[in-house]
Amino acid sequence: MPEQNNLERHTLIYELIKTLREKDNWCGETHVQKTTYFLEELTGHKLSYRFVLYKHGPYSFELSEDLSTMDAYRFVEDEIAHPAYGPRLKPNREVEQMLRTNFGRLATEFSCPIEFVAEKLSGYGVATLERLATALYFTKHSPEQEGVEKAKKINRVKPHISEALALQALKQVNQILEEWNNIQIRGLSSKPAHTLRPP
Repeated sequence: MPEQNNLERHTLIYELIKTLREKDNWCGETHVQKTTYFLEELTGHKLSYRFVLYKHGPYSFELSEDLSTMDAYRFVEDEIAHPAYGPRLKPNREVEQMLRTNFGRLATEFSCPIEFVAEKLSGYGVATLERLATALYFTKHSPEQEGVEKAKKINRVKPHISEALALQALKQVNQILEEWNNIQIRGLSSKPAHTLRPP
């Protein structure tokens, strides 16, 4: 069996897949890749997945390996919903309680960002998710550039994404980041005052 830290990470991905499915997302590997990338960026890379800019936007080979491992241990299963499309990832409910009880620490810590990311991204298909994740990648890696310059850069790297669509994606990403920051601020302000004071 995988080690404790990996199992906690698998449990978190299990919860992400379950939440996406509950929101009627198709939930193929691309959907999980892009939503996990958003999770990483919103939470300060606490999952430690390394993402690179790949064929269809940010991609983690480590996450792909984790999904294969989860499939091998039957934490998730491939579901062929339509022969014309790739498989959907389906959480195996038989292992849900075992994962939560024994390896649920990280998933519990991430419950708020998982819900937020799923709420914001579950309604999109792979093409839109590629644009949004790529826009987030350039937003994080080129923070000094203006939106128009970032849109041109995205178009140069991904010619199938027009500058107009890239700029639209950048604006959506900025809105998502702003909403998340507001949630973080509200969360801090709701804590007892003594927890906000420096040691």
